[in-house]
Amino acid sequence: MEYDVVFRSRIKQNKCVVESGDMTLIEKHLRCIWPNKKMADKITSIALAIFFLFSCAGGSLQEKGAIAGVEPIANIYLHENHSESLSIWKEHDLRNRILVHFDGHIDMDWIPEVFIKEIQSCRTADDIRRRIAHPYEMKSGYEGMISIWNFIYPAARLGIIREFYWVVPDGTFNRKNLLEDLRSLLAIKMHGVTPAELQVLTLHENRISGKVLGVPTTILELDYLPKIREPVLLDIDVDYFTTDSAIDQKVLLDPSLHPDEFIKRIAHKKILTDIVTISYSSVGGFLPVSCHHYGDIIQERLRNPASKKSKKEFEQEAVDDPILKDADLHQADAMRGAGQIDEAKRLYRKYISQHPEGSHRLYAKFRLATAFADVGPYEQAFRLLGELLSESPDIADARYYLARLYRESGNLREAIVELREAVKLDRFNGIYAAELGSCLLVSGYESEALEWLQKSLEFKPCNGNAHLTLAFHFARKGDMENAAEELKSALFVRPWDVDARFQLGTIYFHQKKLKEAREELEKVLRIAPAHAMARNLLSKLND
Repeated sequence: MEYDVVFRSRIKQNKCVVESGDMTLIEKHLRCIWPNKKMADKITSIALAIFFLFSCAGGSLQEKGAIAGVEPIANIYLHENHSESLSIWKEHDLRNRILVHFDGHIDMDWIPEVFIKEIQSCRTADDIRRRIAHPYEMKSGYEGMISIWNFIYPAARLGIIREFYWVVPDGTFNRKNLLEDLRSLLAIKMHGVTPAELQVLTLHENRISGKVLGVPTTILELDYLPKIREPVLLDIDVDYFTTDSAIDQKVLLDPSLHPDEFIKRIAHKKILTDIVTISYSSVGGFLPVSCHHYGDIIQERLRNPASKKSKKEFEQEAVDDPILKDADLHQADAMRGAGQIDEAKRLYRKYISQHPEGSHRLYAKFRLATAFADVGPYEQAFRLLGELLSESPDIADARYYLARLYRESGNLREAIVELREAVKLDRFNGIYAAELGSCLLVSGYESEALEWLQKSLEFKPCNGNAHLTLAFHFARKGDMENAAEELKSALFVRPWDVDARFQLGTIYFHQKKLKEAREELEKVLRIAPAHAMARNLLSKLND
């Protein structure tokens, strides 16, 4: 009788959860109904499959879909900023779909749960749009805004997507240490993702698969995209053509792949779709302005595969493109992404001088200041960041950059002041929290420092800087067991870090863990063959 009451209560609760469309909660609550784990796994799988079937069948788009590049597709949406895709999917009331995402970037960063609940309460596409931050709005941070780098995560939590294929630029899979580098990239770029999730990512033949932030994820290149026997959400960021690889993410100013060749290749893959979203992504410099018309070509070829419109015609039409109004700013970002920092600085200055009252003036000043902060001269960075913050004091990232400069110049007191302001402005940013914890620890505020370091790992579990700071703390106290554990965690995020790896090898050496010490020291020498201390310590092991 008691179990029956609990069962009925959970069934009622499940009904509410199913109506919410949150697939993570749906699975969790279904599993709660069944007392036996084996039965729970079996019944939950069946129930979710049925749920997918019925909810997909109720969609408003065509059941069968069209073959991309072969048959005309009616529902194609072209927009500048990629986050707009989420509002399009919401507008069509889509549920439990497979997303095929062509992009140089994963775009699935974490959003804190408190804000996910607010996003789930959005009833309309316009409600979603009101939460979307423009890429040049630096004040948004992680404070619940939907952005170009995180819109896929709320799509999963809204129940819009159930499975995610990230199709990365050609050549990404040519790397020798692909899986290690990919895990490292996601660990550095993403909040919320755990080491356990990244550890479970596996490389099998020509794809990497696992779960990222709870979403079944496959990462692969176009040639290895499998046959998917249902219409997918086809999502194309045009920077797919101008990103050298998903690992390095360097901007290509002269891409080797043209949209017409791309259309032929996806036609060959026979991708079924009933809705396509395309993002230009010139804002932010991911797509050089000279390639902006690529988006128009893709839209035209998918809407009308028989179109004979020439490349020259698209280029001529692009002369009147509104994006050219701020071309210097977008191109400055592209140059920075391509590693041409001096040219980027020149274009930022040009834009600022020609747009003294422009809506993106603050962003341009910030980018110019941080270009100096990255490569110097640092006096210029100090001056520009100071001017920017006197005009607009609530730019969290500007305070973070200024704090870094203060720390590097030895002024920890001012660094802590700036970081305290940064964490007030962006409460869920694990990078700011880790830097604050590190500065406090070096300054002797141990208790508060450890609190901030713990917070940083709650927001960003794969936080290499936080783990290195904790390793330093434990080593200073003589707790070498915990120091070694923190170094291992840091090296999961930063496998190339020679200093951390040498320190770990040294700890193993003194602990008489000679096999482990040898492995770490040999890795140091593979990364840095001239590392004299590692070579000397290894020779002692071999004596």
